[in-house]
Amino acid sequence: MQPLAIEAAINGVTPKALNPHLPRTREEIVADACACLEAGAAIVHQHNDEPLVQARHASAPYGASLIGVGGASSKGPA
Repeated sequence: MQPLAIEAAINGVTPKALNPHLPRTREEIVADACACLEAGAAIVHQHNDEPLVQARHASAPYGASLIGVGGASSKGPA
């Protein structure tokens, strides 16, 4: 079998109003990302509900989610 990497795109830009099951808060993102990593995903792609700062995403909410995943996942920080 060829090696492969599984990427879990857990929420995209879809709002909770369209799909209430998507993780949007830091806590939801951390829980779902950890579950994906435990299930074998190598990469977790996610978006936070944060305002744009000068036409770019604010980095603090992403950092908080990633730190949470690194601390909560048995795989540890990547």
